[in-house]
Amino acid sequence: MKKQYMEDDRIIEISEEEIDRQIAILEAEARKEAENISKPTLLAI
Repeated sequence: MKKQYMEDDRIIEISEEEIDRQIAILEAEARKEAENISKPTLLAI
């Protein structure tokens, strides 16, 4: 099933499979970026 979206004053159709594929790509990129975030350190006051 395709869903319709507005983009720059035009209607585009995207299949659910394409949406799922894009989500998987973004999740993989987010996981890679999260690996590069340093662990927080607690400061002694």
